[in-house]
Amino acid sequence: MPCPGRSVSVVSGDGSYTARLAAGGSQVETLFFDPTVLDRYRLDPRYFVRLHAYSGMVSVTDEFGRDPQFPEHDKILIQTFGFASRPNGLRAVAVYLCYLADLTQEHQRHWESLQLHEDCVLFAAYFKNSVLGEFSRDTSVYEAVLLLLEVVNKQAEAMGRKRLFRETFREWPSDYHPILAPTLKSYLDFVNVLDKMLSQNMSVGFVGDDVPRDDDQGRPKKSIRLLQDWLDMVWRSTTVDATPNAVLQPFFDISKERQRPAHRLEPNAYDLALFDTQKELMRSAYQSLMGLATILSRHPRTEGIPIPEILSRVVMY
Repeated sequence: MPCPGRSVSVVSGDGSYTARLAAGGSQVETLFFDPTVLDRYRLDPRYFVRLHAYSGMVSVTDEFGRDPQFPEHDKILIQTFGFASRPNGLRAVAVYLCYLADLTQEHQRHWESLQLHEDCVLFAAYFKNSVLGEFSRDTSVYEAVLLLLEVVNKQAEAMGRKRLFRETFREWPSDYHPILAPTLKSYLDFVNVLDKMLSQNMSVGFVGDDVPRDDDQGRPKKSIRLLQDWLDMVWRSTTVDATPNAVLQPFFDISKERQRPAHRLEPNAYDLALFDTQKELMRSAYQSLMGLATILSRHPRTEGIPIPEILSRVVMY
């Protein structure tokens, strides 16, 4: 249940949301905001903002929370917020009234200035988790990708090889979440971190000396190319979509997309199609990792490393 114990901020709020709650408003009344409401905190290193597939939180960092020189009215916490869909297809930030009422007056004014007054639909997974206390039987595609990084590393170790991915990201990397606004900058920031989690995160130690490290011109091959060469050597498929080229192509596509800013200057743009573009990119990343895990699961030493059943119930956000 939300708002356990209430009064989570350092300074009690006395703005309109506090008055609204005191006048009999429901603690779980849901109010909706333009996602830019989070920019005040995301762009300020004195605050910590966590964003997941359908939820998040914001608070002052521990360092500045303890700093007596940091204004008390800026030491705020929103323990949880969710996401919702707007009538125009954009995303909204959803916050329960009890959390808003605990903000200081200064921050209540900030949120009030960006409040939406339209019919938004709260993501069902957030409502079930935050109000009903139910854990979803599905997993978001973002969680699935992180879980598959761990599965593949366990498979590699069972095969007696070095881990394929250097990091498995227990904490979600910054910018690894559905973009809040369909801007080119937000999308490219996401692509940048996704590539760092995948191709740029691969270790050449996995393939060892099984395949040549250099190409025909004597240039060192990238990790993703070495993995492709290794899979070409050890794996044969009877279906086109399970060949090494098909399985790994999304990794190459993501790397190519990441290089766009490096080769030309692109002005920031606002394009609703970027929502679907990001979803498709995440879908392909998930399918690529699942394909790789499926191939490695055929190795006799990986029989004890199951691919979690929950990965068959992936939800796009």
